[in-house]
Amino acid sequence: MLDQDPMSILSLHRQLLSLRKHYPSLTAGCYRPLRAAGDLLMYIRTYASAAPILVALNLGPTPQIGEVENFRGRVLLSTLGKRGGDDVGSRFALRPNEGLVILALASG
Repeated sequence: MLDQDPMSILSLHRQLLSLRKHYPSLTAGCYRPLRAAGDLLMYIRTYASAAPILVALNLGPTPQIGEVENFRGRVLLSTLGKRGGDDVGSRFALRPNEGLVILALASG
């Protein structure tokens, strides 16, 4: 049953494991905190020449705005689904209780 549900915790866990396999920043990378205020927690993972990964977590019941100066990225995963592949800029919205894993894109 959980195998077929794309919104199940099993499916989310599998997606997160897949990201760890494909992006070295998530396993061997350095952790750099960006923000921890109220219900919003954001940090960046970096590793060697691999693209940085931004993790943004809204731990609360109200929408939040994430802000990272001079940032451009592509959503790899949303804990609430339906945002994979979306491009984000320096300001981006997080739905209540949503986590985002975002691949940083080169400027230009």
